[in-house]
Amino acid sequence: MIENGLEFIERSIGQLWLDHDQGHLKHSVIGFYNGVELLIIARLMHERWAFVVSDTNKAKKEDFLKGEFTSVGLDEAIKRIEKILGEDVPQKAKDAFAAIRKHRNKLVHFAMTDVDDEKTRADCHRAVSRMVLSPEIAG
Repeated sequence: MIENGLEFIERSIGQLWLDHDQGHLKHSVIGFYNGVELLIIARLMHERWAFVVSDTNKAKKEDFLKGEFTSVGLDEAIKRIEKILGEDVPQKAKDAFAAIRKHRNKLVHFAMTDVDDEKTRADCHRAVSRMVLSPEIAG
């Protein structure tokens, strides 16, 4: 999971800062958000596989191992890290992730073409910085 998350982020960063094509920016932001989400979820999986499953009451290890489950999203993963694992996720990191989610949602759900490229790039940069400065949130 960590490898997948890092691959998403690595590929998206290349497009994010080097390529100014709107279509590439769209896919870059989506990939970046997916990568961040995977890294945060990996922290839960490090503790227990069932923490990754959206509805832990229905979690079956055999389904999990086959990839047949619904995973938690970023917000729920952060809540579980804080409540179940008792670890603090800095507010600045949560704010940075929320900013990326807003960009992602506009691009995915509404195919927005009026996205502020520079603000999007700055918000992604902030999210990366928060993860580097607070590596405990990514496991």
